[in-house]
Amino acid sequence: MPSWAPVIRAKVVGKKLVKEGPFGTLVYTIKQMKMYRGFSKMPHVQYIHT
Repeated sequence: MPSWAPVIRAKVVGKKLVKEGPFGTLVYTIKQMKMYRGFSKMPHVQYIHT
């Protein structure tokens, strides 16, 4: 993991299946529970990839 990456603990509060092409994609809605690293970067974060 890059040293600049934010590290958070989050809870999944919703999910939606988005169909694009032959495979579907799940989009999760999360609620941030705790932040361990990346406080200065968090205002600029829009998407989280897992």
